[in-house]
Amino acid sequence: MRLIVVSPDIPYPANRGGRADIWRRIQAFTALGVEVFLIFYFDDRTREAPEAADMAEIRKHVRQVEYLPIDRSLGAALGRLAKTGSLPWHVACRTPNRAQLDQLTAMAKSFNPDAIWCEGPWVAQVARPLRAALGKPMLYRSHNIEHVYMLGQSRVTRNPRKRLALRVSCIGLERYERACLADAHRFFDISSDDLNFWSRLGHNNGRWLPPLAEVGVGTYHPAPTDGDTRHDVVFLGNMTTPNNIQGVRWLVQDIVPAVLASRPGTTFLIAGSNPGPDIHAMCAKHPEVTLLPNPVDAQSLLRHGRVLVNPVQTGSGVHLKSIDMLMTDAPIVSCVQGTRGLPDEVRAQFRIADDTASFTAAIVEELDRPSVDRTARQAGRTWFTLDGIRTVLEQEIAPAMNPA
Repeated sequence: MRLIVVSPDIPYPANRGGRADIWRRIQAFTALGVEVFLIFYFDDRTREAPEAADMAEIRKHVRQVEYLPIDRSLGAALGRLAKTGSLPWHVACRTPNRAQLDQLTAMAKSFNPDAIWCEGPWVAQVARPLRAALGKPMLYRSHNIEHVYMLGQSRVTRNPRKRLALRVSCIGLERYERACLADAHRFFDISSDDLNFWSRLGHNNGRWLPPLAEVGVGTYHPAPTDGDTRHDVVFLGNMTTPNNIQGVRWLVQDIVPAVLASRPGTTFLIAGSNPGPDIHAMCAKHPEVTLLPNPVDAQSLLRHGRVLVNPVQTGSGVHLKSIDMLMTDAPIVSCVQGTRGLPDEVRAQFRIADDTASFTAAIVEELDRPSVDRTARQAGRTWFTLDGIRTVLEQEIAPAMNPA
């Protein structure tokens, strides 16, 4: 089996949810014998150009790789604005010029894939022309209901400039997203709830494909045998998206004081990528709170927490942080959004609370009397293992490549 995987971002290092979903799937494809030609975009403006060490790691898992910069010049920006009526902003950012597309097409024909795997709408202007040029099926990964997700992010951000940018990004997005779903031979949704949303709109060529737990490090992370639980309460997540920032703000400003009032001395760890000055300032007000920017080994942090929390209340798709928390035996307290898109038996592994009083009470109760059913937790993990994606490859992707 050969796949061309087209990604809107460099998938490694997998230091945020979208990257992690893509990178873990690439690792899984490789482990299951799939040869991958990876094409990805990167944002040079944010200093995320591929580094030699990162590219070396990527090449361990793919047969071939090609990457393109997002052009952030003024001329390119003006050109995208002119196309806003036909192409959503983030799609226009990742639309190759004619020379780039001709080169990618020649490389793709040489690779001779069985299918084109498109990681969301942002790179469909690469995947769809390759599908047409090669006459191969396009398989589409839906990470979110993107037009709903982006609009929701615009509503919760406090940054006026970011709010405007998000609103501009929504122009034409629903129409384009639905065109991608219709154009795909199959689409594989990260969320069972999102899949039902699309089905109600008449998109019936979809299947649920759950995200994977971390591949290659093991999917289950037992607590340290020395009993070294370094923090009572742990939150781990990207701190650049408005919904995560809103969740961290609620955790630090409301939940932390309420827990400390009930249980003095409780310690908190808040870890994740690129926290801004406002998050640093909030955390600095509480000596019981440790802020760890850009952790190198996220899973070890989860292993050393007595209670894991997800205070994020808005979004779409499935939270990768929720899947990673399931790979421990620690109690998990989450807003309902953190369990969205998951099977009922998996949702049952979370203490769900959406207001300050109930979220606080759940944390305190789980610290004092942990209530994890380890047998049920282990059964819930099976949805997110290599065996799960092997079944999808055999029952869904292979037939899509070789339709009767």
